[in-house]
Amino acid sequence: MANDYYFRQWSIVWGGQTLIEPTDGQDFKMTFKVLHDSGGYVSYCDLSLYNLSANTMGGLSKKNQPISLIAGYLGLNGQLGSNPYTGEIFTGTVVNFIKERQGSDVVFRLFATGTGLRTTEPTIHKTLGENTNIIEIIKTLASALNTGLEINEEDFKSDPRFSYARGYTLNGGVRTILRKLANVHNFSWTVQSNDLIVVKDNKPTSISSSIPIISMQTGMEGIPEITERGCTVTTKLRPDLRVGRMFKIESEFKTLNFSEIYYQNIGPNQGSGSYLLNKIEHTGDSHGNAWNTKLTGIRP
Repeated sequence: MANDYYFRQWSIVWGGQTLIEPTDGQDFKMTFKVLHDSGGYVSYCDLSLYNLSANTMGGLSKKNQPISLIAGYLGLNGQLGSNPYTGEIFTGTVVNFIKERQGSDVVFRLFATGTGLRTTEPTIHKTLGENTNIIEIIKTLASALNTGLEINEEDFKSDPRFSYARGYTLNGGVRTILRKLANVHNFSWTVQSNDLIVVKDNKPTSISSSIPIISMQTGMEGIPEITERGCTVTTKLRPDLRVGRMFKIESEFKTLNFSEIYYQNIGPNQGSGSYLLNKIEHTGDSHGNAWNTKLTGIRP
């Protein structure tokens, strides 16, 4: 912790206004867990703020408020780049809050999701015309969610059910419709940084010549763990990573975690290489050791 503690930076925007400035971050104790999971259609944030004033807690005791958490590093001895390495790791809506006590500390805990409560799920009642296609349907749903859209349209054009000759009726909750379409058209989705990210057939949403590298030189913590479908790895907090895009692991060492180890040929370089980012888990404790990002990648 001593090596990077004073390079950490974080801030919170709540209700459209800055609640905690970046320069004030070290004055407050804060913990968070953020999850973006395209396979589970989940995006949520569990945020705890310690020893706030009664007035501040009263002002925050409101649901359905927009919230953004910005976190990262100012730059760690060049390891994470020469430019400020801080960015948005979550944007969503507050759905619940509670007040807890941990010893002498009063903890105000906020729960937020990328798309709001199920009970306040955005709904849509619209019929799209003849020969409408799945891309047009997804764009209509993203608009109903009031989000941007990250999608590789080319990946959908080979889908045997690409278009609907008789049109398509959208009637009900947007998330419910997305889950149904995901099963029919074999895609996964989540909402990250106010963008609906749609991943088709485990292919990246965008192709870039610059793929983020996870290695000892760029902040990797521990060693990668090979799984049956891909790999998991932990690194110092990385706000630049996005579900649905590629990342690359460079590591001489790795560990294994699947039952078929006795029946599969594991090559000496397995664990290194490029993966499709399927799940991101940010964990932080402003006054503790945790300030990292766990990545789950699958082989494209």
